[in-house]
Amino acid sequence: MAIHRALFVIAFARRDFPEIPDEPFLLFTKVKAERMLGKNEEAQQTLVEAKSVAEKNGMQEFSAFMDARQGLRLGVAGDCASGRAAANASLRRFPNGLNREVTFIALGLCGEAEKGKQGLEAFEKEYPHDTLLKLHYKPVFLAILSMQLGKFDEAIKVLEPAHRAEMGAGPGAFTFGVPYFRGLAYLKQKNGNLAAAEFKKILEMRFHDPTNDFIPMAQVQLARAYVLQNDTVKARTAYQDFLALWKDADPEVPVYKEAKIEYAKLQYHPATSENKLCIQLKEAKLEWQRRRIANRTGPGYKGSAT
Repeated sequence: MAIHRALFVIAFARRDFPEIPDEPFLLFTKVKAERMLGKNEEAQQTLVEAKSVAEKNGMQEFSAFMDARQGLRLGVAGDCASGRAAANASLRRFPNGLNREVTFIALGLCGEAEKGKQGLEAFEKEYPHDTLLKLHYKPVFLAILSMQLGKFDEAIKVLEPAHRAEMGAGPGAFTFGVPYFRGLAYLKQKNGNLAAAEFKKILEMRFHDPTNDFIPMAQVQLARAYVLQNDTVKARTAYQDFLALWKDADPEVPVYKEAKIEYAKLQYHPATSENKLCIQLKEAKLEWQRRRIANRTGPGYKGSAT
């Protein structure tokens, strides 16, 4: 199975989707690949198939985990109504499993913070020495709550313990979650330089998990960080990279619609760096014309005889 998954990921890197057997882990990898390209409808169909195969094989907890990841992805992409529904479906499907960590983050992100907080506290009592809980899931959850309260400095502070493992990948890891949400906190602070540094970490290390949902989201947020830096050229390039990655995306995905609008504003916004000089020259010319007219019509102007 591991070999088949590796071959699929290699094929995906070439934007090829080979036929795969009805195996739940492989099907879930295909779900992630489709979601990464913004193909939500295809991903949903594959997810239904993956959960069906998992449940037929007695893998109810993994089926619930797939619902949890779906809830998180939808929430991060701006569809919190669907995100909450998927997260709560995960808890109903398997209320006491390892799907809970991701589920509680999705709930915290999408308006059910108290339910997520209580659940995460109970999970921590059950697994007091869980390393990934302490270094990935709990810091991210607390950072999300802090940002929702407008406490962006606090959000960055609670993510400090995660530094030593923030780029960790593999089974159970919340890959790219820490730098992504730290980057969001810097964006909220209007600190484009530090925000860009966090999102670059993800994009530069994308090979850790090539089908990870945070990769396209980091691309969008990097563009927004460049906008804060007033670097129009880099912002345009970052938006173009995202739109190229999502060229076949479903058109109604909220973050996709937002990115297209933001990119269009950059293209034609009068304050872009490339036409500032032109605007200044036009304004100077208009001012010169106004003064010329004023001088001609003022009390001291005698004009030529006609």
